[in-house]
Amino acid sequence: MNFILKLRHWQVFLILLLASLTSNFTWENHDLFNLALNTFGLILYFFWYFVVGLELTEHLPPRVELSRTLFIVNAFVLVFSIIIIVIAFDGHFSSNGFVGFLWVAYMMYAMFQFMFYPSKALRTIELKSEATIGQYFSYFLLIIFWPIGIWWIQPKLNEIETASKMR
Repeated sequence: MNFILKLRHWQVFLILLLASLTSNFTWENHDLFNLALNTFGLILYFFWYFVVGLELTEHLPPRVELSRTLFIVNAFVLVFSIIIIVIAFDGHFSSNGFVGFLWVAYMMYAMFQFMFYPSKALRTIELKSEATIGQYFSYFLLIIFWPIGIWWIQPKLNEIETASKMR
């Protein structure tokens, strides 16, 4: 999945824009089509974050280990939970009770960890040592606000790809 590091910023922007638009598209009286299109958009949207996190793990400096397993588990829990909400609750989930609260609380944790992981991995690669939260928090904000952040994050990913080719 090395291709994700080779994409230009405008290509990633268009892919994420398409994913965002399809995940919010609604066509009257076509529930199954809407469900399929919304699910496709959600999966496509989260795919970039997931692949970037996995690819950056391969480029981490020696002796630096980030919890890749937790990242993968949280990614799948997050995507499947969102798909369940879209399918079972028609996109409108209300947490009634303690179990619903725990599910929502874990989903929030999973979402933050899902966004923090690529941020920390990218900054760790740049610093060649494990980054602290103060060092990678700006990347976290850029990843959250992807329409703007993608123009800064993707060129850094391109640099990592170029540097790995030279080795």
